Amino acid sequence: MTFASEFIELQDLRHSADYDPRVRFTRAEALQWAACAEAAIAGFRGVPRRDRKAFAVHLLLKRRS
Repeated sequence: MTFASEFIELQDLRHSADYDPRVRFTRAEALQWAACAEAAIAGFRGVPRRDRKAFAVHLLLKRRS
């Protein structure tokens, strides 16, 4: 997976964990998602700086519905 798709998936999981009282994660699942986030961040750091900046700008300036 790319960093962008990992970011979206992890953000969705975080929102579910924060706002849906029915959502529960086991310790193993939480550790798996934490490792996934660490791997995504490590991969993101390997992307050229210009592309990282473009991604950050996209997140900050994305159209709101």
